[in-house]
Amino acid sequence: MKKIVLLTVIFLTFNLFAKSDFDIALDAFKAKDYETAIKHWKPLANKGNIHAQNNMGLIYENGYGVLKDYKEAFKWYKKAAMNDHNKSQEALGYFYEKGLAGLKKDYKKAFSWYEKAAFQGNRSAQNSLGYFYEKAYYVQKDYKKAASWYKKSADQGYMYAKNNLGYLYERGYGVLKDYNKALKLYKEAAKQGSRSALNNLGLMYYNGRGIPKDYKEALKWFRKAANRNSSPAQYNIGDAYYYGKGVLKDYKEAFKWYEKASRQNNASAQLNIGYMFDKGYGVAVDYYKAFKWYEKAAKNNNSIAQHNLGQMYIFGEGTKKDMKKASFWTKKAYENGEEKAKKTWDKHKLWNYQ
Repeated sequence: MKKIVLLTVIFLTFNLFAKSDFDIALDAFKAKDYETAIKHWKPLANKGNIHAQNNMGLIYENGYGVLKDYKEAFKWYKKAAMNDHNKSQEALGYFYEKGLAGLKKDYKKAFSWYEKAAFQGNRSAQNSLGYFYEKAYYVQKDYKKAASWYKKSADQGYMYAKNNLGYLYERGYGVLKDYNKALKLYKEAAKQGSRSALNNLGLMYYNGRGIPKDYKEALKWFRKAANRNSSPAQYNIGDAYYYGKGVLKDYKEAFKWYEKASRQNNASAQLNIGYMFDKGYGVAVDYYKAFKWYEKAAKNNNSIAQHNLGQMYIFGEGTKKDMKKASFWTKKAYENGEEKAKKTWDKHKLWNYQ
């Protein structure tokens, strides 16, 4: 009888300390043994375990141990989201926002899923809701609501929300303008690794917002952000060299930094490279290359580039003269706020080429 009791105690103790399939999978996942993770999570997911379903979505979204498959990821996220898993709800919001898994971009559905997750305290979803209110995606622009959601997320330590809330304080959008609060939030986010916050700190010093203007200090922050591959920071370093702010004026160095930013499709950098080829700053004058760079920036909706492109079509510089295309790009530039475009439109009577 004692032996049976003893064996029972040993058996119960073993079960007490035995790891569940979920935890075995989690340990394997952390060790990057994705095959083992899938082996243990997938059966659980098929049985309705929402945490396993979410993790299967994560595996297929990122291609951990499998071919990346957004449709398969969406399938698993949706199963978990329908049962109130907030991380999966946030993931569905992202899929609809970006148009992944063959979905059409749908800000209405994205907002709906973000909202479900945000009300459960998901800080990433709260930040996304703030962004939707700030940028007027599906909902009417409302800086106060944006600030409210950013704050909820920032209070949970989310660095992206801290940066976004800092920007609202810097500009006075939805909150009273407060450079000190902006600086504090930017510094917190920068410390956590936010490249946008690093760049924004640089801009605070560059423009002297709430602190004395200091171009050298600005460059220090821009370089930290650029080291994290921030295209706005790369562009800002280019500007510093172009205008000689905090460094000696150096067009070749400016060109180098604009080129780095342009590789990430930075329209302002593309415009400036075009202008440098157009005027021969740091490079030989080359109207063909100027035209090509203006075209890239114009297609990225840069109004100055659109106007410059129109000018090149008018005068046949870097391309064949084409008044119809000149009319198209000049009109587009005006519609996007480029004031010089109206003068060009009137001077060359471009309405005749519509």
